[in-house]
Amino acid sequence: MGNLLKQQSRDIVYNLCQYGMANVWEWGESVGGHCWRTAGDLGFELDRIFEVALKNAEHRAWSRPGAWNDPDYLQIGWGRRSGGGLPKPCPLTPTSNMPICPYGR
Repeated sequence: MGNLLKQQSRDIVYNLCQYGMANVWEWGESVGGHCWRTAGDLGFELDRIFEVALKNAEHRAWSRPGAWNDPDYLQIGWGRRSGGGLPKPCPLTPTSNMPICPYGR
């Protein structure tokens, strides 16, 4: 897949989503990957941000320009407490002084 993507006439970022399994950070670049997941999903549970960031930092030796560790998406604007429930809008705005959505605490 990586070789086929390199043959395209436009830029494409090839993300390998292994959810942190099979040490993808060690071999991802060799198969043409640009980034790879280092942990499970963040989802709406914002209280896992630091856990996932620390997991990402463990694999910093395999990260460089054009090849980076992917901690997953960060859901902006919605959140929910750990343990479930429906997501709720967060009161965050582009100029908000809140450090994190209160539902992630």
